[in-house]
Amino acid sequence: MAGRCDADYLNKTFYETKEVLECQSRGKEEYCNRVTYYRINNVLPKYCVSYINHEWTDLNSTLHYQGASEWIKKNSVSGWNNQGGKWID
Repeated sequence: MAGRCDADYLNKTFYETKEVLECQSRGKEEYCNRVTYYRINNVLPKYCVSYINHEWTDLNSTLHYQGASEWIKKNSVSGWNNQGGKWID
């Protein structure tokens, strides 16, 4: 359970993507492109909450989510997660 509740694992596992169809009108024609957005979910899984808060677990955990869990365009930055939120130990 411990390895599944650290920042590295959470950032890889709770990485989400979604595709959005963005359209623009030019005169009578409409042009559409699929745009991919990414984020890391900021909700700690229930099994981690239980593990961290269990009376027999003595972690002194500093695990927290830093930043905003906002959707970021794939092409907005070269390292996309430099803008979004992520889990930190």
